[in-house]
Amino acid sequence: MTESVMDINNEYEKLFGRAKSINLFDSDEEYENLRQYIISQPNDYIKSRVLPFNGIELTPYNEYIWKGEIESATHDGRHVFYIKQSKPFCKAACYFDACKGTIVFLRYSYIVNSNSYSNDFSLLSGRKKLLIHKSCQDKQGRYLTENVRCSSPLVTASYVLGRKADLSEWCDEKGKSIVTYYPELARLQALERKKKETEKEEQNKGSVLLGVLNGIANYLTKRAANRHIFYIEEDGVCSASGYLEEDSKQFFIKKGSLVSKESDIIYASSQSGKARLRFLDKACVLKTHYYCVSKDAKCRSASAAACYVLGRKADFTSWKDDKGRSLEEVYPNRFFTPQKESSQLSLPFPLDEPPLFHIVKTDDAKRYCRASGTYDSVGKQFLILKDSILSLDVSSSYRYTAADYKRQKFIKLNCVKKSNGFVMKRDALCDSPSAAASFVLGRSANGWLEWKDESNRTLKEVYNH
Repeated sequence: MTESVMDINNEYEKLFGRAKSINLFDSDEEYENLRQYIISQPNDYIKSRVLPFNGIELTPYNEYIWKGEIESATHDGRHVFYIKQSKPFCKAACYFDACKGTIVFLRYSYIVNSNSYSNDFSLLSGRKKLLIHKSCQDKQGRYLTENVRCSSPLVTASYVLGRKADLSEWCDEKGKSIVTYYPELARLQALERKKKETEKEEQNKGSVLLGVLNGIANYLTKRAANRHIFYIEEDGVCSASGYLEEDSKQFFIKKGSLVSKESDIIYASSQSGKARLRFLDKACVLKTHYYCVSKDAKCRSASAAACYVLGRKADFTSWKDDKGRSLEEVYPNRFFTPQKESSQLSLPFPLDEPPLFHIVKTDDAKRYCRASGTYDSVGKQFLILKDSILSLDVSSSYRYTAADYKRQKFIKLNCVKKSNGFVMKRDALCDSPSAAASFVLGRSANGWLEWKDESNRTLKEVYNH
C-alpha cells in the first residue's frame, strides 16, 4: 500500500487560507530605483521582459532614454513634436530652439535607414554624414546616438523619413503641426524652397541672373529671421534671445526665451522689479525651472529686457550676439557705456579695486555675524558679498518691519542655516550702508560706523562722509 505524501502548502492553505502577495519594498521610490537600475543594464540576454513582482514589464533601454530626453526637454519649457510611422519604421522627437533658430533632434530617435532622394545631392550628403557619425543600428532600426541640431527647416523631416518632406510632418501630442506654433518656420521653409527651385531653373537655363536671385533670397531669409539677434545665457538661470527694433528703438525678448524663475530681493522691490512681474504675468508661462516667453515681448529698453531675463539689476551690456559682440559694438550710434565721473579719481584706491569693509560680532552666539562687502560711491549702494554670515536672531524693534520681511525672504531663498548663522549663497545689493548693516545684524544700525576696513577705519572715515 502506497503512502500518500502530504503537500504542506495545501495543508497550510486549508488552515489559514491563501497567503496574500506582498510588495518587496517599503516605498514606491525604492521600487522605481530598482526598476531604473535594471533598465539601465545591458538586457539583450534577458529572455523574459517581465519582472518577477507586480507584473511590471521592462521598458527597452533605448525607449527609456528617449522618453527621458523628452521629459527633460519638456521640463525646460520646450514644446516637443513627433514623427511616427510603422512602414518604413521611424519614431523621432524634436523641439524648436527659438533662441538659436534651430531644430533639435532628440537622441535615441529612430529614423528611416534608407532614402529616396538620390537626385538631391545636398540632402543626400547631409543625411549620409548623420547616419555615419551620429547613429547606430539595432534590431528595431537605426537611431541617433546624440542630440542633433539642424539649421535648415526644409531638411528636418526629410532626414527622419528618408524622402522629401516638410515641417508639417512634425506634430505634437495633440496632432497640431509645428508650424501652427512657429509660423516663422513656414515662411523660412517657403523661402528656402523657392530659392532651391529658382537655382534649379536658372542652372538649367544657364542664366547670369542666378547670383542676383540668390542674393534676393538670402536677403529675404535674413529679414524673416527677425533682424540681428542677441543672447543672454546663464546655466540654470536663463537662456534668452532678443532684438532691437531700430524704428521705435525698443527691445524685444523673443518668443521661446527662458527667463529666470527667481528674482533678487532688492531688485524685486524696485520699480523695474514690479514691471517685471507684469511682464511675467502677461507674456510668460511658468514651467518647472523657468518662465517661458509665450510671444515676442516689447520692453522699453535693452537694459530693462536684461533685468527681466536675469531677475536682477542689469544693463544692455549683458546682451551679446553669436559672435560675442555687444549692442554698443553693433549699434555704435545708439548705445554707449557711460564714462565714470572724474570725481572718482580722487579716491584713495584704484577704481577697479574698491576696498572691502567688514562687520564681525562674536560676543553673543545668537547675534553672531561675520560679513564683508563693498560700497558704490556713485550709486550710493552697498553690496554684501557671498559667504557672509548673517545673525540668527533679530531685535524686537526690528522684527515684523518691512526690512525684516525682506531679510526673511532673502534668507529663505538664498541662505543656508548653520549653527552660528545664515550663510549667504549669493551677493545682496542694499540701498545704503545702514540698510546693509541692519540686514547683517538683524537690528537698526548706522552702517557708516558699523562697516570697517582692514585698518579698522569706518566707512565714514574712508569716504569723508
